[in-house]
Amino acid sequence: MELQIEVGKTYYNDSGRHRTVVGFNGHLVNYKMKANSKTTYCVAIWEFEKWAKGVVDR
Repeated sequence: MELQIEVGKTYYNDSGRHRTVVGFNGHLVNYKMKANSKTTYCVAIWEFEKWAKGVVDR
């Protein structure tokens, strides 16, 4: 099953950590650790998918 990454969705990994997707930039995913955070992180789409394996959308 391929992960569908969507802007505005929050994804959780196996250890319960979460990331909220705020946008895309080419092959990169921009995300925030907390919804109200001013800090935006950037990671390759494949790396985000790897981080989020076993994800449950909540």
